[in-house]
Amino acid sequence: MLIVGVNSDASVRALKGEGHPLTPEQERLLVLSAVACVDYMTVFSEENCAGILRALRPDVYAKGLMHFRGGLNEEERRVVEEQGGCVALIAGDPAVSTETIMRRVRGDGR
Repeated sequence: MLIVGVNSDASVRALKGEGHPLTPEQERLLVLSAVACVDYMTVFSEENCAGILRALRPDVYAKGLMHFRGGLNEEERRVVEEQGGCVALIAGDPAVSTETIMRRVRGDGR
């Protein structure tokens, strides 16, 4: 079963600052709802999802590789591992990240 946790608009703003998110949570949920392998989605308002991880007890907690550079949230990692799960870092294409798209739109980088 695949459950996707989605940051609320407020938590994205708290993490990334004013002007974020670029795409509102309802639109992000709509896109995810079209992905066949996604069974459930949940929105969380906290700056990390340790509470959801405690409740869901995932076997695998997948995070984007970009979280490795800034450091994986230690509370999230600890919750997953204490419950017998593991953290998987998934590589994405940095050319399609929100930050890269915003820089291209502003004309200050590729």
